[in-house]
Amino acid sequence: MTASTTQEHITRAARTGQEAISTALRGWGETAQTVLGLGATREGDVPSPDRLIDTWFDIADEALNAQREFAKALLTIGTPLVDAVSRTATRTIEATQQATNGATEATTETPQESSRAARSSASRKDG
Repeated sequence: MTASTTQEHITRAARTGQEAISTALRGWGETAQTVLGLGATREGDVPSPDRLIDTWFDIADEALNAQREFAKALLTIGTPLVDAVSRTATRTIEATQQATNGATEATTETPQESSRAARSSASRKDG
């Protein structure tokens, strides 16, 4: 992933977050105007307690949906980065295992090789 692609993903996530927050605030403002009677058609129109509860839960629902959309947008943007890091880590682990196995094989002697080395050493002492 290149730097410009990462920057584009971050910019898109910021824009999505701003839009989600803007939508939630706009909805909250419109609902608050209705609840407070600022948008009422008749003077002295006061909402019932049941209506107030429904309105506030509707506001919370809108805010939660906006947060969900934002979180999903971040996840969508972050997934390629996590995948790239995971692939790199896997390659590093495989290379390390291969190097370790190669070093282990190079230092491990068979019993025949050990006895030859011992005989060679003993014949040098005798000679």
